[in-house]
Amino acid sequence: MPIREAMQSLESRLNPAKFFRVHCSAIVQLRLVDTLHKASGGDYEVQLKDGTRLRVSRSRREHLSHGSPTAGSNAGGAISGRR
Repeated sequence: MPIREAMQSLESRLNPAKFFRVHCSAIVQLRLVDTLHKASGGDYEVQLKDGTRLRVSRSRREHLSHGSPTAGSNAGGAISGRR
């Protein structure tokens, strides 16, 4: 189902304890995040539990690994820098 509204508008309406904007074009549900992978060139990707990988912007990576409400807990899936 296509969503036709600005990402910023959508992001502002979502619960930040459950959703996280990983990139200018992607918002993920934290409970579906499996791991955080270091990719080539210093970039990072989140891998969802279904195997989907999404690029994480550099500015948002710090928030995901340190400032996320679920970082370090099992509530949002295991988030680690391991491959």
